[in-house]
Amino acid sequence: HPHWKLQPAPLRNLGNVVWLRVPCDDIRFSFRCGQWAFVNWADAPTRMLRAQWHPFTISSAPLDGVVEVHIRTAGDWTRALHERVGSGESVTVRLDGAYGAPVEGCFGYENLVLVAAGIGITPMASVLRQIARLRDAKQCRIKRVYLFWLNRDPSSFTWFEDVLVRLNEGDPNQRFLLTSVYLTGLGNHRELYNFVLWRAWSAHFRKLGTCPFTGLNVPTHWGRPEWREVFRALKAQLHGERVGVFCCGPPALSDALSDQCKQYSDRVTSFIFQKEHF
Repeated sequence: HPHWKLQPAPLRNLGNVVWLRVPCDDIRFSFRCGQWAFVNWADAPTRMLRAQWHPFTISSAPLDGVVEVHIRTAGDWTRALHERVGSGESVTVRLDGAYGAPVEGCFGYENLVLVAAGIGITPMASVLRQIARLRDAKQCRIKRVYLFWLNRDPSSFTWFEDVLVRLNEGDPNQRFLLTSVYLTGLGNHRELYNFVLWRAWSAHFRKLGTCPFTGLNVPTHWGRPEWREVFRALKAQLHGERVGVFCCGPPALSDALSDQCKQYSDRVTSFIFQKEHF
């Protein structure tokens, strides 16, 4: 496998996530939206770490001209990589792939519902970046995208702030991209501390028109979506359409969405569900 030595410039720490970026000009590597690749850290400090290959979703778009992966710290290998990147040292990586994923099929639909939990946003980010470039070139056939992103930690919303802000700036009335972000990790907003925080960010949104956590011109919802209400509204808005519903998240989330897609599909309107787990 070819090696690519990454200097500190294309490496970033995003909280507990490491961002790796390899320009496609430097490599012969092709992929489609949402596909994944095995990553090997060729100059890791121990033989055991150097021998490991880990799968990560490619979060960039084919039209971006780069290969990007976002790696969440979740074990010895990722923790050691996080520490190396934090020290400012370069790393050498190898890639094996790309391999297929369900979200590849999203461009076969004119209406999309994208649902992600935490780092599950990576395949959706690839899709959204590709859509942004296609819209810039006036080659996008997709009519409308509904994005639902659930996170426990407010800082996680900064991972892909750039692409969300870019799409929202080109769609100020949310006629194309309808973004709904949910903060699930702060518990009940009626508890005193959480209530004060919730009031503060609500006041910020009313005054400036942007959420202080995401920078988007959409409010951050507290807790988890009521999927029954969400799909009832989707069916009313997309009556007579064939809708692609793509999810990347834990099994419980996928099961809930699958149930709603079955319940709200009929001969006139259909919700086609596809999932991947992390």
